[in-house]
Amino acid sequence: MASKSYLTAPTETDKMPGGIPYIVGNEAAERFSFYGMKAILFVFMTKYLVNHAGVSDVMSDAEATTYIHTFVAATYFCSIIGGFFSDAFFGKYQIIMALSVVYCLGHLVLAIDDTRIGLLCGLLLIVLGAGGIKPCVSAHVGDQFGSKNQYLLPRVFAWFYFSINFGAFLSTLLTPYFLKDPRFGPHVAFGVPGVLMFLATVVFWMGRSKFIHVPARGLATFTKSFQGESGRSLAHLCLIFLFLITFWSLFDQTASRWVEQAGKMDKRFDLSWLPFASESSSIEPTESQIQAANPALILILIPLFSYGLYPLLNRLFGLTALRKIGIGFFVTAAAFAVSAFIETAVQQSSSQVAILATAADGTTQRKQSDFLAPRTGEDLSTVRDLGALFANEFAPGSGASYAIERNSNPALFDQFSIDPQKGVVTAEFRSDTVDRLPHIGWQLLAYVILTSAEIMVSITALEFAYTQAPNEAKSIVMSLYLLTVFFGNLFTAGVNLFIQNSDGTSKLAGADYYWFFTGAMFITAVLFVGVASKYRVRSYIQGPQNVDITEA
Repeated sequence: MASKSYLTAPTETDKMPGGIPYIVGNEAAERFSFYGMKAILFVFMTKYLVNHAGVSDVMSDAEATTYIHTFVAATYFCSIIGGFFSDAFFGKYQIIMALSVVYCLGHLVLAIDDTRIGLLCGLLLIVLGAGGIKPCVSAHVGDQFGSKNQYLLPRVFAWFYFSINFGAFLSTLLTPYFLKDPRFGPHVAFGVPGVLMFLATVVFWMGRSKFIHVPARGLATFTKSFQGESGRSLAHLCLIFLFLITFWSLFDQTASRWVEQAGKMDKRFDLSWLPFASESSSIEPTESQIQAANPALILILIPLFSYGLYPLLNRLFGLTALRKIGIGFFVTAAAFAVSAFIETAVQQSSSQVAILATAADGTTQRKQSDFLAPRTGEDLSTVRDLGALFANEFAPGSGASYAIERNSNPALFDQFSIDPQKGVVTAEFRSDTVDRLPHIGWQLLAYVILTSAEIMVSITALEFAYTQAPNEAKSIVMSLYLLTVFFGNLFTAGVNLFIQNSDGTSKLAGADYYWFFTGAMFITAVLFVGVASKYRVRSYIQGPQNVDITEA
């Protein structure tokens, strides 16, 4: 329960609550920590992970994809724990402060241990900390408002989301740089987000006397919110939540499959047109840094949508919250359709090569990778190395035999060669394969479309979930909303597990993978239109006695 020295209900004012700056500052730093850590997970797992002897112990792309989406799913599942204990026993402020400490410890473990055990332990602590505070923070924002200043809620939730993406933008640029630079590496790359999480905790503590501390109602009162009219409202709201699962399944793949796809694209940007730049000036961000496009676009597009697109659409038809979400679903499908076309272009500019090695004792190993066509300016005589394919598994040694398999685009190459002792294969490209790599600008287009969908779906659904939740169960309802992210990522992880064949190939190879999710999103959008048209909106806002109810 909150201390009696704190306000426990919103005051009757039409002004912005005094605690909002502390919440926004806390959220910006916390999101820096989470998205900075998340931005480098895929690359860390597939390129930097080691065992306790310091030997490379990296994951495959499919394994890392499954691992990341399982982690994100578990994080959002733990929101149920934070929401329940917050509403029933301890209150939002106490839960946020306690679990923020656990959150910081998770970052510390990731920063000091780059083995699979360290990865697992660090992520488990972050799952509990980040997951537990998520529903409490968003509900805590809404608790600061009463009946007279509730009109400011849409603006505040937009600023709340703005702070999230401001922190995410900076961290998505910086942490991949720290990871790639040999002067820093994984320890610094994971350590910096930990420092920001500590800062987030301090900022939140500093705002304690400014906040409205809505106390926990107790288990009996909490249980009553699931009965009668409130219970029926919750049931209808959960039906709306079901459709958000598909959206999050697609959206969160920007941290996995879109990173993988970006790694196969031409990421160079020509800067020679700038004043004082040389003719060869260019920059080339890493595949992880491309994710910064999403939060950067959020910062640009939120004002454009709030003050431009939404008022325009509202003149054409009543733009309700559910209509925004429905439009966003269709836009999400369009974004993944662009990704499917990109993947088709990637496949046309690459050739898959598999090496089958058979040792003298009959033991076999099969490895495969993609060779990408060279870009303009690259030396065509440069030989691409597929890597030491059999390192740490078995050394083929003398008496081994090899078979090279090619598919997709065997015409990309003039010749292959293999080192029979090291298990290393190389290939030389044909001269007519230059400039066949698709440019990363196409993926940036997909980001523009997907970010537009995010503004229409995620921001709107966040505010909608809070206003539709009974006053006694704001945190638990926000956690139910966050469970849509859990199920979305669980669905993605399950699909990636199912499509893996025993020989390393996939049942949904290339563009087929993206078309599958595009179709799933489109079907979801069509079904949502029918359900949303029958939904009855009933809003609950905190008041002096926490009983204010408005109907629409």
